[in-house]
Amino acid sequence: MPEVLAPAIAVLEIGGGLLLIGGLGTRLISVPFLIEMLVAILSTKISLYLGTSPLPAPPAPPVMGGWAVLHEIRSEYAQIMTCIYLLAAGPGPWSLDALLLRRHRASAAEGSSATFPSSALRADSGRRRPRKYGLGYRSTPLRQKSAHDPIGGDSRGRGQVNAGGGYGVRPTIY
Repeated sequence: MPEVLAPAIAVLEIGGGLLLIGGLGTRLISVPFLIEMLVAILSTKISLYLGTSPLPAPPAPPVMGGWAVLHEIRSEYAQIMTCIYLLAAGPGPWSLDALLLRRHRASAAEGSSATFPSSALRADSGRRRPRKYGLGYRSTPLRQKSAHDPIGGDSRGRGQVNAGGGYGVRPTIY
């Protein structure tokens, strides 16, 4: 069994690591990594808990029991928590997943849904959505003129920031 699993795990770790670095299939590759770490903990640390491990004992006491297991699984625990985060949060804005999603949305907005036929099933597939991350500049109303405040401006009585009729450019996070 190890002669089959060792190359499979090597391919998973190298190929999956490259996929995670590029941000392609982030949520998909997180699941095998979670399973791999849980199997690694269960297959190697139970014997450490019982004191029958063929591996060398930890360099500092305790050498068996719960505290020894907790000491030895610290890196596996960190990897499990990282995979859970990636599974929940998904890829970031600079990932290949996000790039492909932006291209898909742009093609759906143009009416060309030939690359993703499932987008035709969604009723709102043609609607453009604002970007989720990043600092962008767009024209937004600073404050509208009203009957009580014909000049515009803020609540402290200061006048309009610009003379453009109540509109200006302000940084907006979207």
